[in-house]
Amino acid sequence: MDPLVSVIMPCFNGEATISKAIDSVLMQSFREFELIIVDDASSDGSIKIIEGYERIDERVVNVFNTEGKRGPSHARNAAIKLAKGRFLCFLDCDDYLVQDSLRRRVDLLLAGAAPVVFGPYLRFEGGSHFNPVPSRETVSFKDMLKRNLIGNLTGMYDSKKVGKIFQKDLRHEDYLMWCEILKVCDFAKSTGCDYLGVYRVSSDSLSGNKIKAALWHWNVLRAGLNIHFFRALTLQFSYVFSSIRNRFFSFQP
Repeated sequence: MDPLVSVIMPCFNGEATISKAIDSVLMQSFREFELIIVDDASSDGSIKIIEGYERIDERVVNVFNTEGKRGPSHARNAAIKLAKGRFLCFLDCDDYLVQDSLRRRVDLLLAGAAPVVFGPYLRFEGGSHFNPVPSRETVSFKDMLKRNLIGNLTGMYDSKKVGKIFQKDLRHEDYLMWCEILKVCDFAKSTGCDYLGVYRVSSDSLSGNKIKAALWHWNVLRAGLNIHFFRALTLQFSYVFSSIRNRFFSFQP
């Protein structure tokens, strides 16, 4: 039997996109999963949409955050606590997966290639504009200190080997989480060259604001990982250099 996968989805005012996100999970070729959705005090019609899916598919688990808006890290942590799956992965309510996304990752984990897997994805920037984001064959903790090389919607880890890793209430919380996971397990392995999902880039997202991204990267190094100042400064220069290189020369990771 295939092991259970827990797909964790935070939601805040996602009525425009969450149906596509949920459908992309329910239509996976891999069937042994639970989809845990935590609504972070949405004020739109998200809750009604989630409830509709919960009624028609028992694999959809709906969790309400009744304490007011707390942010994505709090929502994801609530879901992680409830997760029953051996393998954990994440999908935001405005992103979506390709049909074999879970199967590719589960097969690689079961093969024992690494306790953490990830892969390439597409960045959707509106209209018909999709930018490919390839992946390295392997990524280590040392690599991650220089820049985020694991797209959150593509990562999956084996909680039996790594344990459950919770997110800190810090900007760029998903990046920090994958760094902390790689401190435990040495390296992550890519599923290959096929895209695992689509990440939507909004005008106010981290990916759309390079200055904000740089500041948050510094905060992860110093406040999140407690990297020594001068070591963090070197890593920050590396991050800025690689960001400029990627922006103007389309350098691959």
